[in-house]
Amino acid sequence: MKLARSRTSNFQVSFQRKLALKLVKSVPGYKLPRIIGLLKNEMQYSEVTPDKFDLALIAEADRENSKDASAISLEDLARKLEIEL
Repeated sequence: MKLARSRTSNFQVSFQRKLALKLVKSVPGYKLPRIIGLLKNEMQYSEVTPDKFDLALIAEADRENSKDASAISLEDLARKLEIEL
């Protein structure tokens, strides 16, 4: 997904990988085949370049998120989930 990569810093990717690994470790063994299937399916999609409509939705979401007082920083989330960045 080109959009996700272009809007995601290396720092965020590292954080997301660590979070994904932590979550996978907590999944019961019998559910792992489904998780693996989901990941394989996701990797099959081709990269998509956002169009004007996508960019407008992203801008709107960014504006709405900036108004949200309940939002927390990436660092605070990492501390809450006990993940080292």
